[in-house]
Amino acid sequence: MPPLAATTLSPVRPPSAPCPNRAQHALARPPAARPRLMRNKVAVFAAECRHETIPSTPSGTAPAAETVEQHSGRRGILAASTAAATLSLSNAIAGAFLPPDEYEVIGTLPENYSLPPVRFSPNAIKVSQLRYQQYLEEKIVELVADDVPYQDALRVGLLDAGLAGTLRFEDQLATTPGCEGLAEVVAQYGKVKAYFDENNLPMSWSDIFAVGGYCLAKRAFQRQYCGLEPHRFEARYEYKGPLISLDSARGIQSKCTDITDEEFLGDWLLLYQVVASRAAGAGGSQINIGRLDSPDALDSFSPGPGGTADEWKAWARKRKLTLTDLVPLSSFLSAGGEVDATLRGDPQLAKAFTDLDANAAFPGILENKISAAYAKCVRSNITLLDAEAYIRPAFLPGSGWLALLPIPTAVRSCQLLEEGYTRGAALGKCDFFF
Repeated sequence: MPPLAATTLSPVRPPSAPCPNRAQHALARPPAARPRLMRNKVAVFAAECRHETIPSTPSGTAPAAETVEQHSGRRGILAASTAAATLSLSNAIAGAFLPPDEYEVIGTLPENYSLPPVRFSPNAIKVSQLRYQQYLEEKIVELVADDVPYQDALRVGLLDAGLAGTLRFEDQLATTPGCEGLAEVVAQYGKVKAYFDENNLPMSWSDIFAVGGYCLAKRAFQRQYCGLEPHRFEARYEYKGPLISLDSARGIQSKCTDITDEEFLGDWLLLYQVVASRAAGAGGSQINIGRLDSPDALDSFSPGPGGTADEWKAWARKRKLTLTDLVPLSSFLSAGGEVDATLRGDPQLAKAFTDLDANAAFPGILENKISAAYAKCVRSNITLLDAEAYIRPAFLPGSGWLALLPIPTAVRSCQLLEEGYTRGAALGKCDFFF
C-alpha cells in the first residue's frame, strides 16, 4: 500500500478578518498584556485568533518522525466558563483546530507529511479527563483517606469554590471565614500534590480540593453503610443489617468488612445512585476537572460561622445553588455547626430542613442530596477551566488525533508503525504504553 497522502491545512483566518467577539480580542493581545484570568471567557483556540502559524511545525507540516516524536512549545488553549462548560464542551472539542504546539506522533510519518487539523471525537476529552479524575481519586484515598475527615474535606471544597485553589496559602486560610482547623487538611493534601509533582504529572490544587471532598465523602458513605464507621441510621438498615443480630447469636460473622466487594457495591449502588453517578445535575455528582490555580490569594465572600441566613443565601446564589441545595450542605460550612443552626432558624428554609430530617433516618437519601449539591457548588468555582489541561495530543497515522493522558495508559498501537499498515493491522501488532 502506498504511503498515506499528505494533506494540507485549512487556511487560517486572514489577518484582516476581525476576531468574532470581545473575549477573543482579549485573547488576541500578546501574552504579556493578556491577564491569565481572561482565558475563562471563551472556548477558542488562541493561536487562530492571533493569526499565528505553529513554530515547531510550519504550515502544519510534520518532519520525518522517529518512533515517537515529542514537540514542545506554546499550546493552544480550550477554555470555557463554568456556565458554558457542560453545554458547549462537546461542540467545542468536536471542531477542527490547527495542530497543537505540544504533541506526539505514534509511529513513522512520511517526510513532509502534513498533519491534519486536530479533531477529537466528541467524547474523547470527556473520557480522558474522567479517567484522570479517577486516577486522582485513587491517589487521594491512598495517601490521605485515613487522616482527613470527610466533613473537613467537604468544607475545604465548598470554601475554596471561587478561590481557585488559594486555600493552599496560609494567609488565605487565615482570612477566609470558616476555615478554622483546615490547615492540617491542606497539609495532608500536600502529599497528593507532591506525588503528582514528583512524577511530573500535572495537577492543580483546586482540582485536589474539589475532587477530595467528593471521593472522601463517597468512601465515608460506603463505610457507614457497611457498618465500619458510625452513622445516623439504625443498624438494621446497614448492609446485611437484618442478618447481623441473628448470625451473631449463632456465632457467624456476616457483617460487612470490605467496601470493594462486588456484592456490597451492587447493593450500595441501589441506594446511593446519585453519589456514584458521574452525570451532572440532580441525578449525579459530576465534578469536572481542569481548574487552573490562581497564583495569588483572592478576596473571599464566605460569610463565615457568624454570617446571617440572608448572607448565606446570597453566598449560595453566587455558587449557583438553590435554597434546596444549601440545606444539605449547611452542616459542612462551619466546624462547630453555627451555620447549620443559623439556617435552621430561617423560616424560609424550615420546610426544607423538616423534609431533610425525615429522610435522614434511612441510608442514601441524605447522602445523595449532599453529593449532588456539593458537585454543583464546586463546578461553579471554575473561574479558570482548561478543558485540555491534562491531555497529551498524539497523532496515530491511520487513526487520527488521540486525547491521551500523562499516566500509564495502554494504547493499542504498533511501536514501529510501518508505512502502509491499515489501522486494524497496526492495532493488532503490539502494545504501546504511555
